[in-house]
Amino acid sequence: MIAATDGIGWMIINASKYLNSSVMFVGIIILGITGIALDVILRELEKHIIFWKGNL
Repeated sequence: MIAATDGIGWMIINASKYLNSSVMFVGIIILGITGIALDVILRELEKHIIFWKGNL
């Protein structure tokens, strides 16, 4: 994983090496949006799968 040469993480690290802050911030924003989207999707999925949650 550390020696990867592709992906968003590599893009951020590579941009930071060359002080390319705009690319670095875009990568961080992409990771943030992906995290928020996954959180929303998993919460909705949890509502349908674990329908008894909160009723105990």
